[in-house]
Amino acid sequence: CDVGNYTTEAKVRERLGNERAVAHLTDDDDTGIATTAVLTEAIDAAEGLIDSYLARRYKVPVSVATDTNIARLLDSKARDLAVYNLFARPGIEITTRMQAFHDQAVGWLKDVAAGLLADLPGASPPDTPKSREPLAAFGTGELSDESSRVFTRESMEAL
Repeated sequence: CDVGNYTTEAKVRERLGNERAVAHLTDDDDTGIATTAVLTEAIDAAEGLIDSYLARRYKVPVSVATDTNIARLLDSKARDLAVYNLFARPGIEITTRMQAFHDQAVGWLKDVAAGLLADLPGASPPDTPKSREPLAAFGTGELSDESSRVFTRESMEAL
């Protein structure tokens, strides 16, 4: 599947610049060909990270269909994080530039989650949890006094 919630494999490939770079970062079998499953995994991890932060304030995945500005912004963050995830794989060195893109994206997500920096105007607030019956409804007995306790200091003394 080429489509994620916020970005696509094609857009991550475009961010990397050429197919040789994609193959270098994803080819675990030394075939010289990019491995789509590795690329998809990097995108899924990036989008999961984005959702983990945004879920504090918005229903996730955030719908990008109605607001092209949000779509472009989340696409850019998802691509940055996906590329970072590819560089973070064993045997590949994370460059200073990749680390900076990652740190900037995560910083932005933290600020959005905290309500400090940006707002996603088209995004829906998260669902509120449904109220539950009080936990006291679980049991039916009430304790009237100390003597009705099953375990007391006196009964537990020998243990």
